[in-house]
Amino acid sequence: MLKDVERVKNNMPGYEYRLIPEDSYESSNDIANSIVEDTALKYNVPKSEVRYPMVINYLYSIIGTCDICAYTPNLIFPFENNGQNALNDFNYGLTARNISFTAQSIDEVSTTFANRVCGFTLFPASGPIMFLNASINTWGRIIFTIIHELSHAYQALDDPTYKSSVALINAQKSQGNPYPEELQPIETEANIIASNVYVPEDSLKKEIMNKSFNQMKDIYGMSSAALHNRLKNFLHYTIGMSINAALEYTLAFRNNNTIKMDICRSYCIQSLHNPVVF
Repeated sequence: MLKDVERVKNNMPGYEYRLIPEDSYESSNDIANSIVEDTALKYNVPKSEVRYPMVINYLYSIIGTCDICAYTPNLIFPFENNGQNALNDFNYGLTARNISFTAQSIDEVSTTFANRVCGFTLFPASGPIMFLNASINTWGRIIFTIIHELSHAYQALDDPTYKSSVALINAQKSQGNPYPEELQPIETEANIIASNVYVPEDSLKKEIMNKSFNQMKDIYGMSSAALHNRLKNFLHYTIGMSINAALEYTLAFRNNNTIKMDICRSYCIQSLHNPVVF
């Protein structure tokens, strides 16, 4: 089955950061905030203290049976030097990050496929199957992919229409069709949800006031690219900055420009109390 999916997914374009309508962002953010709130209740912590292992374990616990599979182009896990047992190496990385599940199997795929597809989820009648790329060389990206894929399963749990849409898309892919355009909103939504539960809004409102970009990376265990996008979205959609201003101040944090960082914090304080137009 994995080889069939590989064959058709090689024709798909990649989807990275994209500016989306405000109402689409708001609806995705509402879902993320609901997940964070439920996770906080499960672990009896403030929403500002929710971190990715809690979110992942919570989502995995409520979606029922979900098989986990991994894939890599050469069965050598990039974080270890021995290359003797890629599955064990990958699962050790999950366990070390307090993630409650491990992959049951690992398959070898082409380098082209591994370079283009970070992960995907199928929804057969027996329950979802999550496929994760074990050749990615940053755990931040792997974690983001896990949350992204779990958000698909979470959405499908109580929404037959969502599951039907994904099933229709997979049927088209199984016939060798290119990546269907109608999947784009679903993927964009999953990206926003993953980003906003990886770095919860209540937490970011707190940490941005006195932490640098690198300190926030350490707090959340997120990649630089993903944190860059999260900050930009936060400043644009939540604080109300123009997209150009949001990018300017995101880069100020990345470059540790303390003067502009303090200006940005002042804007945040003002906006969170009173809406501001930038």
